[in-house]
Parts: sequence; structure tokens; C-alpha cells
Amino acid sequence: MGNLLRFAVILVVIIGFLIFVLGKFPNLVRSTPQEGNKGFFSFQNFLNPSKNPPSGSSTFGISPFFQAPPSANVGGGAPSGFSGLINFFSGLTQGYSIPQGYNQSQVSPYYGKVKLGSVAETLIQITSALPGLETADISGWHVKARNTDVTIPQAINNYNPSIDNSEQDIVISGSVSVNLYKGTTPIGKNLRLNKCTGYLENNAHFNPSLPRSCPAPFTWDEVRNLAGFCQNTLMSIGSCVVPSPQTINSLPGTDDGNACRQFLQTVSAFSCYEAHSHEVDFLSNTWMLWTGQKITLDPYHDEIKLLDKNGLLVDYRAY
Repeated sequence: MGNLLRFAVILVVIIGFLIFVLGKFPNLVRSTPQEGNKGFFSFQNFLNPSKNPPSGSSTFGISPFFQAPPSANVGGGAPSGFSGLINFFSGLTQGYSIPQGYNQSQVSPYYGKVKLGSVAETLIQITSALPGLETADISGWHVKARNTDVTIPQAINNYNPSIDNSEQDIVISGSVSVNLYKGTTPIGKNLRLNKCTGYLENNAHFNPSLPRSCPAPFTWDEVRNLAGFCQNTLMSIGSCVVPSPQTINSLPGTDDGNACRQFLQTVSAFSCYEAHSHEVDFLSNTWMLWTGQKITLDPYHDEIKLLDKNGLLVDYRAY
């Protein structure tokens, strides 16, 4: 019943607005009949109403009211431009989903676009569904509960094993997952996952562990001329694993063994990054962050809030 009432209210508002627009802009839908024709619907004029109609025809088009100007003025009077019209309706309907006890001025522009996912004392997950090219800088946002106030830190956006990577603000877009863990990271920095970050587990133990889903460290063309025992050794190495000294030293001291040993020594995070960092899907949509802050939740009832840098409500969870 609540959803039905909400839909009815939104429908009444939309109909009322259309009546207002048609009353104030009688030329919103214009017909330009020409003498001696039977009528003609011009899709070209629908897209560009300023274009002259074909001779001997009538056109049905959209008036300049829907043409997006260089800067739409949304929020004062009638919207300008088609995108402004969409934003206007979005503004009308946004307030209906605001949690009880809040008003529009207390709600972030990212409300409904960035949300709390899993919430526990070992993990706080934040997800997003940002439309188009919209982005959100979430470093400095807070996750607050009755006995917890966790600040979202900075992180390395594109981890390169050959340089001293610096952390920066986390700017998200589209659909991503940002995972906040208690404790600290063994490398002293947080990071966005990529195809090669699993190699970090060879020298450091992360809790939880980094996903080991690296690309194969070789292609068939690269190993087809190596001895059969060498190919078997390569295929026995797990994903994101650097061959151990014991494996390398166990190879025979023959020409085939030396060739295999030389190839095994190229398998590393550096070679992975060099081979794959240019790929469009190299960066993952998952961030792993260790806040160094304790996450304490009431085992019976609590309220968890996601707040932006201005302290405005982004999402809300209660149990």
C-alpha cells in the first residue's frame, strides 16, 4: 500500500507539472503544416527542431524548450534542457525515500547512488551505482555506529611494483565495491586491486588474503621450445606465485635446464605489470582498505550511517 501511495503521489506531481508546462509554453509541441501535403513526421526535426522542414510537408518536432543550453538552470523555476527536465523530476521524487527523521537538507547528493553493503565487525562494504560519468571522492567519508566512527582512508589507485606508490583520494565511478577491514595492511598502504596485485601475497600476508587471479605468466609461443619437464614445471606453478629458489635450483645443469631456469626467473609481479597494465580491464572494481580502526557494533540493535565529507547522509542501516 505504501508503494502504491508513493507512485500515485509521484504520478499526480508529474501530471500537474506537464499541465503547467503546456499552459505556459503552448508551442511545446508544434505542428508546422505546409500547403498541399498529407502530413510528415520528421525524425530529423525531432532531433533538431531548428532545421527547415522538407518542402511540401508538415513536421512534428520538439520545441526549443527541450534543447539543452550550455548551462542548465535546475532548481529555479521550470528546468532548461532535456537533461534538466530529468533532473527536475529526480529532485521531485528523491525526497520520498529519505529515512524517517531526516529532511532534504540533511541528505547527500550521493544518497541512493552510494550504499552500505555488508556490515560486520570484520568488514564494512560500500557499493556504488553512479550513473554515466558521475564520480564520488569518498576519502574522508565516515561510517558511524553507536560505538564506531570509521573514516574512509586514501589508497593506491594503480599499484605498480616497480615504483614507490603513493596513496591518494579514492574516486569511484560506476559500480564498485569498497571493502573496509579492521587492522592494518602489511605493506602500510591500502590499494585498489588489479590483475597483478595477487603477487603481493608472496612477500606479505594480508588479512583477508588478496585474490590470486593473475594472468598466466607465459603464452604457448613463449614456452613451446622449452623442454617438456620445464613446461610441466611452469604449469605446476600456481596463479600469482613466484617460483621458489628450491624449484629453480632443482632443475638440471644442462642447456635445457638452464633455459628453463632463466625463464622461471622472469615470473614476477614486475613482468605481470609490464605485460598487462595497458589492458582496459587491468584495474579491478574492488578496493581493499585497512582502516587501523576498531569496528564495534551493538550485537542487539544499532544504527549505521554512511556520511559524506559534509556530514550529510549517504545511506542508513538499522537493526
